Amino acid sequence: MKKFNLILVAIMMIAFSGEVIAENYYVNSNTGDDGNNGSNSTPWRK
Repeated sequence: MKKFNLILVAIMMIAFSGEVIAENYYVNSNTGDDGNNGSNSTPWRK
């Protein structure tokens, strides 16, 4: 029974694991602004 539970948990983890999404955010202490969206063209201010 323990083996079945372990297999079931492993299958559920694989089935429900989504793609990990990463993003890059940019900070510029000279020209950045906290109201910006953090992109390369409109960075945040440190």
